[in-house]
Amino acid sequence: MKKAILKNKILHLENDLANARMNTYVGNTTDLYVVSGELYIQYGDNGEKTVVMCTEQLFKDLPFIINQVIKDNAKMQKMHLNNIVTELKEIDYSILMDDFIDEDEDDDVELYDTASINHTL
Repeated sequence: MKKAILKNKILHLENDLANARMNTYVGNTTDLYVVSGELYIQYGDNGEKTVVMCTEQLFKDLPFIINQVIKDNAKMQKMHLNNIVTELKEIDYSILMDDFIDEDEDDDVELYDTASINHTL
């Protein structure tokens, strides 16, 4: 590669590293505990990373945190519910009708009472 391209890539990688150092993403936590007024949040594949927060400041921030989490979760739940409804509308239920049809001895066709079908997992 040309020297200029390599220098550009190095600068780009250095910038990415600087951004990564400024931010910490915590997905799934592996352990939470409090010691001496500090909340320890362990995360990572094996809990190898830790974020430590002052419980006094966290308590002051909780109203905002809770408010934002509830609002964001409500949006996500609505989005997932809309996706489920959309998918359900696209299902061709006629292919399932054979499962709900019972032919009696007179060859009369009856539909099962779907309300009485047990749906337990």
